Amino acid sequence: MDVKETRKRWGLMCLATLIAVTATWLYQQNPRQSLVEMIQQMEGEHWYRVSLNQQAVGQYRTAVLLDRTIRFVTEMRFRLDSKFETHIEEVHVFAAEPPYQLIRATHTQRRGPGNVLNARVLRDRGKLYAVAPTGARLPLTTDYRLADYLDIELWLMSDSPRPKLSRKTKHIDFERLDIATKVWSIVERNNQGYLVRSANELGFAEIQLDPKFMAKAMVDRHFFLDRVTDEAAASIWRQRANSPHRPDFSITTAEPLHNPKKLSRLVLKPFGEMPWDDGILLVGNSVSHIKVDPNTLASFLRETLQHPVSDESIAALASAVAQDTLSPLNRAEALIHFVHDYLVYEDLQHIQSVSETLSRRRGDCSEFAELFTTLARAARLPAKTIVGLAYDADNGVFAKHAWNEIAVDGLWIPVDPTWNQVRADATHLRLSDETMAALDQSSMSFKVVETEYVNAGS
Repeated sequence: MDVKETRKRWGLMCLATLIAVTATWLYQQNPRQSLVEMIQQMEGEHWYRVSLNQQAVGQYRTAVLLDRTIRFVTEMRFRLDSKFETHIEEVHVFAAEPPYQLIRATHTQRRGPGNVLNARVLRDRGKLYAVAPTGARLPLTTDYRLADYLDIELWLMSDSPRPKLSRKTKHIDFERLDIATKVWSIVERNNQGYLVRSANELGFAEIQLDPKFMAKAMVDRHFFLDRVTDEAAASIWRQRANSPHRPDFSITTAEPLHNPKKLSRLVLKPFGEMPWDDGILLVGNSVSHIKVDPNTLASFLRETLQHPVSDESIAALASAVAQDTLSPLNRAEALIHFVHDYLVYEDLQHIQSVSETLSRRRGDCSEFAELFTTLARAARLPAKTIVGLAYDADNGVFAKHAWNEIAVDGLWIPVDPTWNQVRADATHLRLSDETMAALDQSSMSFKVVETEYVNAGS
């Protein structure tokens, strides 16, 4: 149940958060300073050390380059519990003349041997398009300019906002191949500068800016990025490159769960050293109560960096397995059984693309889930991949796992193609990405507080 998806998604989330602030600095607090002067003072590069629970796991670099264009480069390298390094790089290129429109942007992910994903944003005849790894062009929902990229810094510089005030900003979400929004709030104005915060369904991030609006550090519940003097100081994590691989993570229960696949509701209380607040209860339900937001539903049908929906082989396969005449639940059931039967389970030490999974017909729960998400979207069934914990009945422990949710009748329904479950049992506990990554450093157990079974049975 190794969930490499957690490492990947955390890196992407962390990168996207940092792009919003740490890739851009304002060295002057003069509101009258021109945008050109600001950019000129940003020129150069800065380094950050990435740590998890006080242990260095990666490095982060930002650079601003000026020639005939204005280029912002952000680069992250990290390794968590895999022997393979993850390398994510983004480049945003803006015109050097007003209105400073985005000319192009690129995103590259390298994870493991030969596993490279590339996506681009380009401007064609005045309009912006995202170009997926398949080559599909997706029109972006809005324009994007330098002022959008520097929005938070401009706001702090010009308005000097008070604590608790918030501002919505735009950023290019390469994972979803679209323009997305993020809300930043002022936590406090302290003797170091501004502390700002952004939260979403995956967790939160706080960034400390110095009086010149330069990022000093970023912290969330488990990860910490601190500014260092040079590359050598940022890259001390490489000293761990040959450290032994940690054993697979698992959490025991005080007593084994009885008939876990029939559980409709499960309440657990964690004990020991853990990434949660003391007294928290974890609740799992096989019957979903999570409502679908109609405003975002279409985004779960889109092609993304990880989900090549427009690929001809994907489209043909989805059509063959799940005919459009079937109801959404019937389509989902057909796809769940297909993915479960099509792939052979194999623990992998690196992320595998959906195309590779189709070719090799092997993978672990991450590959099962990502293939299902892609096929479901190709079959016009809104779907997404979920990571968290689930109960491994063979070993009597909770372990990291990946599964899916589909949108049916206004609710997000949990399904699990790895385990061939049309309704994922209540042992599936959805957790935020930063919590998932921090579990490797924790030592805990679960006590069962409450159980309910399907049909009130055994």
